Order: sequence, then C-alpha cells, then structure tokens
Amino acid sequence: MWFQGLITLFLLKTVDSLTQYYIEKQLLLHYKNKHISKIVIDKQIGTFYLPLFDGDEQILNEVSKDYLSVLLKPRKQPKTIFKWNRFLSSNWQEKYSVIVDEDLKHNKKKWEDLVEIVKIESRYVNEEYRI
Repeated sequence: MWFQGLITLFLLKTVDSLTQYYIEKQLLLHYKNKHISKIVIDKQIGTFYLPLFDGDEQILNEVSKDYLSVLLKPRKQPKTIFKWNRFLSSNWQEKYSVIVDEDLKHNKKKWEDLVEIVKIESRYVNEEYRI
C-alpha cells in the first residue's frame, strides 16, 4: 500500500524514534510429556513513536520506557480452553478444533496426549524495526 510508505516517510521527518511491536493471540498446547506447542491464531502490528523533543534526553528515555512497558503489557488474561480431554465451551471447540487437529497431526500427536490448551496474548517489540 503506497500510502503506508508516505505515512512512514512523514513520521520519520517528525519523530525522534519509531518502534514496531506485535500483538499475538496464541494457543499453548501442553502435552503429557511436558512438551508445549505454540499456535499463533492472530497477529497485529502496532507502531510506537515519540515526537521530536528538545528537552532532557534522560526524561525522554524514561517516558519512552514507561509508555512502551504499558503497550507491551498483555490486556487479556490467559484462559484455559481445553482440559480433561474436552473443550470447556462448545464455541471454543467449534473455533479451534480444526487448527489444533492440524497441529497435532503435524507433531505426530493425538488428542489424548494433550493435558490442556491455554489461550494467551503476547506482546513484543520487533527489534528489526527500530528507527
């Protein structure tokens, strides 16, 4: 999309730092043998930037770190959606059983090998996209 390039160019001229971060929704599959498999079910990209600042550099760094720590704190609590060989809701079964089944086949596992499935939110900085 050409306009994203224009927006990025504009931001580079008006900001001091630009950082990209990811918000992932994941399923963690816990197996009886203590192995954990991760399935990413959604991934969003966010951008954090600071405007040009003529003040104290140390204050800017503290504000930046504080704000980024707030952005990277997961908003959703981990939620167990599968336990004791069954989904805890028919909605979750309908929504996730196909992708879990694909992952089980890929890892040469069976449903009986699963102890539980936990849905989590993970947020982290894309270190390759820091300007």
